[in-house]
Amino acid sequence: MFKFAHIADIHIGAHKDKKLIDLEIEAFNESIDVCIKEGVKFIIIAGDFFDKPVPELEQVRKIIKN
Repeated sequence: MFKFAHIADIHIGAHKDKKLIDLEIEAFNESIDVCIKEGVKFIIIAGDFFDKPVPELEQVRKIIKN
């Protein structure tokens, strides 16, 4: 038996306020940390990851960096 996680409609960048976008990224990163801690073998991300078809490079870098 293995564990998996299902995360949907993350929509990073949906808010105009940079502080809120940073909180979105922080919440996503924390959810990944919990998955790792709990021994999740794979994660299904359904729906939109970013809010825009072409996300801002800074947002992508913050996600990849963590």
